Amino acid sequence: MANTLKQRQQWLMDSICVTSYNDATCTETDITETLSDAEKLQFIADCIYVERFKYQKPTNIADAIANHLQGLPSWLNIPFSNWEILELATSWGYDISNDTKADKFLSNYWNCIANLILQLFSKHKINLITK
Repeated sequence: MANTLKQRQQWLMDSICVTSYNDATCTETDITETLSDAEKLQFIADCIYVERFKYQKPTNIADAIANHLQGLPSWLNIPFSNWEILELATSWGYDISNDTKADKFLSNYWNCIANLILQLFSKHKINLITK
């Protein structure tokens, strides 16, 4: 599956879910496919800012994003349970053949995803904190 950084970044881009809410009909519509990568990333940057950074700027952005992701934001459809995360690790080519290796991957997973997000923000020139 996603063995290279570019493939992992694409996996993450494919995991973004952007919806639009219509007040008149009280319905949500998935508009992800109509947006560019930069627009998707700007959407999640805006969500992270409003949900996490609006009132308190973190000292370590990656750690703050990793912590925020564990709250299961609706805009990102990624593995959450340990068994799903370990299946992802296997598909990415990580050796999780024993408990120590599996635990290490699990403990680094959220920071890994946060760093992928930050790399994509940088690549697409998305500014998270300056609002």
